[in-house]
Amino acid sequence: MIVITWKFQSKSGMPSPAEKERMNDLEESISSIVESKKQAFLTVIVTGNEVCEWQFYSQNKEEFMALLNQALLGKPAFPIQVSLETDPEWAAYKQFRVGK
Repeated sequence: MIVITWKFQSKSGMPSPAEKERMNDLEESISSIVESKKQAFLTVIVTGNEVCEWQFYSQNKEEFMALLNQALLGKPAFPIQVSLETDPEWAAYKQFRVGK
């Protein structure tokens, strides 16, 4: 599982419209390349409490990172952190689904 985290500051806990637009650009840039190559799937997006988090599942973290770098090439820097986690059973996704 690859987790991309974007922290921001907001009184409401939600991103401003301009920040949300940049988040959408980030999401679309990454999703379009990794999903079209069947390299990863975006499973969960959680936004609130001054954080937006995208969770992708990929069989090959190195390939995902190469595609991530390709997707963001030439774009202004995004204030994100990328975490690589081991979750072969998709436990994080299953926990989110159960929580509904």
